Amino acid sequence: MSTPTYGGSFAWINLICRFFRHDVDPLSRPPPLTGSVEARAMLAAMAADNLSDMLDIGPLPLLNDEGVASTVFHEQVHYWQLLSSPLLQSLFITALQKIRLVVAMNGGTALSICGEVDFDDRPDLVTPRLANANTLLRPQFTSGDVRWQVEIVEDPPTSVAAVSCRQWEGGPEWPRFCAALGFGSAERRLVWADLEQLTEGHALGSEDRRARRAPRRLLEDAPPIEDVYLGLWELWCRRHGHRATEAALGDAFLVAVDLAMLGGRPGPLLELNHRNHFPGERFARLMTVSADLDLPALDHDDDVVRYQDRLAEAAGLPGVDGVLQTARIRLLRMLTFSLAPMLHLEVEDRRRAVERLLGDHLSQTQEDDAAAIVEAAMSEDQQLPVGAQVLATMYNALRHRSDNRAHFALPARHAATLEAGFPLPLVLMGGAYYFTRPAKDVRQPLTAYPDMLRQEIIQLFALIPCIEGESECGFVKSGAQCQYTLQGLGCARSARRPLSDAAAELRKRTGVATWCHRARCDLWTGLMPKEERAYWLARSSLG
Repeated sequence: MSTPTYGGSFAWINLICRFFRHDVDPLSRPPPLTGSVEARAMLAAMAADNLSDMLDIGPLPLLNDEGVASTVFHEQVHYWQLLSSPLLQSLFITALQKIRLVVAMNGGTALSICGEVDFDDRPDLVTPRLANANTLLRPQFTSGDVRWQVEIVEDPPTSVAAVSCRQWEGGPEWPRFCAALGFGSAERRLVWADLEQLTEGHALGSEDRRARRAPRRLLEDAPPIEDVYLGLWELWCRRHGHRATEAALGDAFLVAVDLAMLGGRPGPLLELNHRNHFPGERFARLMTVSADLDLPALDHDDDVVRYQDRLAEAAGLPGVDGVLQTARIRLLRMLTFSLAPMLHLEVEDRRRAVERLLGDHLSQTQEDDAAAIVEAAMSEDQQLPVGAQVLATMYNALRHRSDNRAHFALPARHAATLEAGFPLPLVLMGGAYYFTRPAKDVRQPLTAYPDMLRQEIIQLFALIPCIEGESECGFVKSGAQCQYTLQGLGCARSARRPLSDAAAELRKRTGVATWCHRARCDLWTGLMPKEERAYWLARSSLG
């Protein structure tokens, strides 16, 4: 079996569902189907009668193979990064708000999607923040000015620089940090400390620690993609390699990168109004001050917390505990506002409830009281707005992080605990859906049900094109198969994938008709045409 590769798409960070497309080589082909096409169509029709999805989910095979398990763990770390970093959460929240806005603008129901209090009907506020998200994910700049540059190592030659970049002439400054790594040749390799390099460096370093293998170094003849995964680690080794053992060096690197990914105190959506919010700026400061601090062995969790707090203080960054509480309050505000209809509150009452319960500073008792209100709304036997399960999981992760600061910084050390509390919910490959651990409701501050979380991820994946104002299904636009196409039912909602005569006849004969993942989303969000909506409601028990 081939060794897992370190390439792959990082598009998952734009919306959480994009993350769950894994390209693990032994699993890249769809599994053999069981039963007849007719029988599978009948199951899809039964799901449609209940206005639910056909979700045939099984355990991910070959996890006993170390190569596959290691690759999956790498992606699991990305999931934990998203759950525990307020900055990464902001990417998801901003995209979710844009979906809510587009749904409302197209005649749908805004309340079907979770959102922030003050951003409905305000594209002028949402669009610039979505542009920030796109720039964090895919940095593209036309110009830049070097703020400072310094040679930090003579042999091998290594320099670092802070650069103020602009996307257009006269545009706002975007602080970035880069390193020029020499290998003996005349031309140095340029490595940036952008969000992708930080998240991938942290995931690969964690993967190496889990596999108990020595981390690789960046080589002169390595392909450019290696800069993304190994560039910042190579820089860290050159700066600190003489000061500590490889194990201590690796732990300190992961702790520093985790702090850089945290972001500053989050505002609503993705606000980048302070240099502390930019991951490159944060990493630049941490690299600078780390040279003047002891590089201790981080053998115990308390050591990790002390070192991270010392780094933050020396770099002039906001304290971790305060950032985490602000992020938790933001999530509770969103959930309180979005779930208040379950408690039969009108819009203005919802707004007042948010303002009354969630001020800028809360005691733990006040926060627990606010979480209890959210929990009561989520326990109602009603369809929750899209995003609620993800936001609740994020809140639980932040609470876990506050109580166990070292866990997400060094995930390999605490993999068993994190996998039990926050397992990778869904793996999409070849049109088939998998889980890495059986569904288990773990008692946490907010109840996030694994099965409901998976269904929500499917909904989000289908709704992704709404971010660009498109009505296409996300499965179709991304080129991914869904279970309906895998099961031989074709796609009834896209001109890109016209139905074959056989699939159209099968859908008609068995009663699947136009039902699919996206149809369910359109029905729930109010985007489905009235005639089609009336047809499905009449077929269901709701009719």
